[in-house]
Amino acid sequence: MPKVSIFCEGTRYTKEKYEESMKVAKEKGLPILKHHLLPRAKGFNLMASQLKGKIDYMYDITIAIDNVEGHSPTFLDMKDGIPLNAKIFMRRIPMDLIPAEDEKKCSEFLNRLYQDKDEIFEVYHRTGSFDELGVSKHKIKLNKYDLYNSLFWLCVTLIPSIYYFLSIVWNGSTFVKGSTVLIFVLIKVLIEKMMAQSSSKNGSSFGLPKKQK
Repeated sequence: MPKVSIFCEGTRYTKEKYEESMKVAKEKGLPILKHHLLPRAKGFNLMASQLKGKIDYMYDITIAIDNVEGHSPTFLDMKDGIPLNAKIFMRRIPMDLIPAEDEKKCSEFLNRLYQDKDEIFEVYHRTGSFDELGVSKHKIKLNKYDLYNSLFWLCVTLIPSIYYFLSIVWNGSTFVKGSTVLIFVLIKVLIEKMMAQSSSKNGSSFGLPKKQK
């Protein structure tokens, strides 16, 4: 059975992209969203037209992650071992309800879907959960085998690394010791810079008006 995921907004949310997206919504006479960008229909229309008759359902997924110490969570928080609390709201939509054969109607369906998503997320934004929507709640249990697998590879890689590092520090010359420490510091800095680049503020300009040359 085919499995396809699509992110209809096409880019990550930023204040600038949101303002530009809602400007387009006003021009097209579409309702203003509070928490989402205007969905881009072409990819969704193509996917729906190709998958209709091959799958029975489409799943609409809304993910909400609680703030960490007053700010939106980032990969740096994960690196620092700060636990994240995520809530996922899922809806199963029969493919028969999607007018995939008509591009205009399919686009209208997607816009209505995002209006519903915005109202769903507004409940979370206001209350901190989706409980008010009255749906069944399931807690995802941690898989202990994931922990065993992580511990195994941690031992395989970390123990030899520590051994060789201590050997170099103990037996190496001053130059070798300094170079080794410098390499570890550079790796740490590079990892943090790479993670910082994952911030939505450092994302692409897709969704923003093109600058005049």
